[in-house]
Amino acid sequence: MPQRDLVLASELTKWHERFWHGRAADLLEALPPEPLKGEWVLLFAPAPAPAQDLKAEPEKSAEQWLAQELQHHSVRDAVARAAAQFGQSRQALYRTALRLSRKRETS
Repeated sequence: MPQRDLVLASELTKWHERFWHGRAADLLEALPPEPLKGEWVLLFAPAPAPAQDLKAEPEKSAEQWLAQELQHHSVRDAVARAAAQFGQSRQALYRTALRLSRKRETS
């Protein structure tokens, strides 16, 4: 879980509310050295999609996997799942998804 995105909030709705965001490992270094007092909220980003699909079909490229995801999910959701699955840039995957969507529409 050290690579999971988190938001840590202190004293919400008060004049001195504070926020820290980043990976779990980075937050530990960013927190103030004094003991944590008061009200705190910890928000977790959604967990990445399980990698079982990739392990079951390791020969699939990101583009092939994305094309399959587009059959069942919106472009946004398919790109998010592919980014989590392959660790590639969402921007590059989004361009690929748009190209695949247009290709599918003209077929």
